[in-house]
Amino acid sequence: MRPFDPVKEALQKYMPKFDVDAVRLMLASLLANHFDYDRVWLLMIAPAGSGKSTVIKPLENLKILPGQKRGAAIVSELSPKTLLSGYTGREDPSMLKYLGPICVLLIPELGLILSARPDDKTQILAQFKQLYDGYVHKYVGNVKGPLAWEGTAVIIGGMTPVIDKYTTLEGALGERFLKIRFGGTAQWEDVRKSLDDPNATTRTRTALRAAYQTCIYEAGIILEKEEIEISPTTKNKITDFALLTAFLRTTVHRDRSSKEIDLPVLREEAFRLSKVFLCLAHGLAAIHGKDDLDEEEIQMLRRLSLDCTLEPRRSVFLNLLDNKQHDVTDFNTAVGKQAIKRQLGDLVALKLVVTKKEDKKILYSLSKEARGYLSSTVPQSGGYT
Repeated sequence: MRPFDPVKEALQKYMPKFDVDAVRLMLASLLANHFDYDRVWLLMIAPAGSGKSTVIKPLENLKILPGQKRGAAIVSELSPKTLLSGYTGREDPSMLKYLGPICVLLIPELGLILSARPDDKTQILAQFKQLYDGYVHKYVGNVKGPLAWEGTAVIIGGMTPVIDKYTTLEGALGERFLKIRFGGTAQWEDVRKSLDDPNATTRTRTALRAAYQTCIYEAGIILEKEEIEISPTTKNKITDFALLTAFLRTTVHRDRSSKEIDLPVLREEAFRLSKVFLCLAHGLAAIHGKDDLDEEEIQMLRRLSLDCTLEPRRSVFLNLLDNKQHDVTDFNTAVGKQAIKRQLGDLVALKLVVTKKEDKKILYSLSKEARGYLSSTVPQSGGYT
């Protein structure tokens, strides 16, 4: 039996329509932090009520990383004083001081940041940036010298798709999170059935907690034995996905009035991302009891690389995965034609899309470079519906 099998069985029994790959990636992201590289943080993006909290909260109080003093902690509110308080009494209520130098934070609703006052939001985002780098410090008037915490912090967060509208949040934290997107699957029958079983959520979380504990323990043993050896072929694909993710996330600056590109387009570098993907590959291999990734896990990484892209650029790009030439009117997205044109223009500037004129129409298709990163294979994952 593989470490992830108990989790899969629990999901099939209690949440049969939930996106299993999202939970695979969540657990793999946590375990990926066994390695002393850049941190692997994951943000699960899905509509409200789609089950994010149901799969995140069972991780509470579980010890996941070597040397972790206290179990994973749920963060239910965020303020500039949550991580480091500045309190001078006998017991410091700061979350980081309580959790210790190695900690896991679970934030089922990262949208808490969006509801903060502008000044508070700026401070919270600055602290999160420092947290990712492993050293948080700030100055307060009632304490001599800076308050400081140093260590390893991992975050698993949840967010609705509204995050794609908040460019400030994305600009501050986006590059620090990998993202997995999925939709709600409940039908009328599912909602009606839930009315006859009000304790279903409690039973589900209890079952998932036990399954998570088994998976984390067994996968952790595999990681500690250092039996995983990612092959050169897999590392080649990781490089492809890291480059694609970096390029798709690159901002194309345009003049507010003319909408013309007004700054040189410099594509984001992928050195850090490649290390993050490599750590994640180790986590995926561990939960599946393997020494390398097979095609199924490769496709999970590919899906993740595309899900890291902001909407509507992501949807426009996904429409081109059939390797055909498309007119603007061919795109099946929820946004208008002008928004599609702008995203296509950005993708052309990023050298991921090429154009061809035919019968007074402009046709768009993936560039040779983009096709190379994707290997021209369309995954069958539920994340592409």
